[in-house]
Amino acid sequence: MFNRFAAALHHAVEALAPQQTLLEDFNFHWKSITHYFINNKDDKKPVQESNIPSHLENMLALLTQEENQMEDNQTGPCMEHLLQHKILETLHTLGKADCPPGMKQVVLIFFTNLIGKIKQPLLPHINVYKPVHGLLKVCGNVRAAPTEREEMQFLLLVCAKLRQDPYLVNFFLELPKPTLKSKEPVSLSSSSSGNQPEFSLVDSLLNLAQSPDTRIAVKACEGLMLVASLPEKLAAQCITEYTQFCTLLAERLCTLYNALPLSMDPVDVDSVEAKWGLDVYSDAEDQNMFPGKRQLISLLSWFDYCDQIAQNAHPIVAKALAMSMKERFLVPIIEPLILQTSEVGILTSTAHLVKFLQMTTSIDLLEVFVYFILGRGTEQEVPGMTDHKLRQRLIARCDHLSDEIIIMSLKLFETLLKKPHEHIINNLVLRNLQTRVYIDRTALPPPPADNEGARTDDNNVDDIGVNDENEVHTNQVDENQTVDIQQVENETVDDDHIENQADDGSLVENQADDT
Repeated sequence: MFNRFAAALHHAVEALAPQQTLLEDFNFHWKSITHYFINNKDDKKPVQESNIPSHLENMLALLTQEENQMEDNQTGPCMEHLLQHKILETLHTLGKADCPPGMKQVVLIFFTNLIGKIKQPLLPHINVYKPVHGLLKVCGNVRAAPTEREEMQFLLLVCAKLRQDPYLVNFFLELPKPTLKSKEPVSLSSSSSGNQPEFSLVDSLLNLAQSPDTRIAVKACEGLMLVASLPEKLAAQCITEYTQFCTLLAERLCTLYNALPLSMDPVDVDSVEAKWGLDVYSDAEDQNMFPGKRQLISLLSWFDYCDQIAQNAHPIVAKALAMSMKERFLVPIIEPLILQTSEVGILTSTAHLVKFLQMTTSIDLLEVFVYFILGRGTEQEVPGMTDHKLRQRLIARCDHLSDEIIIMSLKLFETLLKKPHEHIINNLVLRNLQTRVYIDRTALPPPPADNEGARTDDNNVDDIGVNDENEVHTNQVDENQTVDIQQVENETVDDDHIENQADDGSLVENQADDT
């Protein structure tokens, strides 16, 4: 109560006192904050009981007012004072120590509003990105902390700024410093085991993605998607090689899959859709409730999130995430369930695999699924050939004793054939047709170059003329041969006619002699 009265009295005095410049007001508020720490020896007193939050709000208001008065791309005296006297580094130190209690939350709010409301780019300044980077490291360290909301807002703002200017991400990569003897540029491959690169932004987002608060976890996943889609190659390599990004995403998929019941109806599996985000789910509103539906929705939602990351992320991140899902989820979990002998287990696991294939839109993740199911073989199959065990088992189940397994196996191959991947057709169909005589394997001639186009056209015209002459000559020879054959046949007929007449004459003479 006394603090509010003091603040109101201060505003009244300011209204009556002569008007000061913005810089003088800015210095007054900052000195008030520093005097508090000098004069106050009680470290356990909450910061909300002091005037520190109001002084910081007034400093931010002065910076915003100054920017509106200045022209574009100009720095005012208040902003210069903020940068030159390293005020942000001092605030970062106080927020990291959380002294007095609640100071971390106040500092996070100030940093978020400063970077978000000030239009001029601040992150490229060394006295800005250093304290910002230091503040990133303290986010997500405590699970279910009271400052999770402010931490998440701060991290998302930094991700949005990096999305606008991707080159700024290099300021937040902690790469190993080159030695004096080495003149080579710093690279990830040259880092030793004791001095590895760090990406604090991704580490903090991964910690918050495991928060029990669903809203915080969803926002953290959105931030991870923004960072993973940055076009900087160095950042992508750092994400895949020196963070737990791919590992945690794949392991969470395994955890959600292991929570499913062992037996599920394929019709129920096919009817469930992913609900990524903050969609409200109520059992009373669902008419088609079945055991394990909530767990299945969580699984499919997380799989859809991984697929979206693989589709929109940097190619290095997309390939690494797809391979991590294969090594940690498909091979150790899905493959044994597909190869089992229990008909109920076969039906359930095959239905899950079909659902995953139907949802896959990423090229890298689709390629992993294709090679996982069909293998890499493209040579012609022979009887007794088992180049890929899973493929042979799935094909054999198309003639199974159970009609349900036959239908589900055929549906799996139908889903595969609908996917736009060349290896599917080569592996299932064309590999057995390459040696057949009805396949034309003659290579087409290469297209002519541009500068030889006219010459080629002239040659084609000449060739056409020569071919026409040859055809005319051939037709004439064929006609002459036909005429000669007809003449020979006519002569043969005449000779036969003469012989017949001679025979008739001899017969007449013999009759006369008898008479």
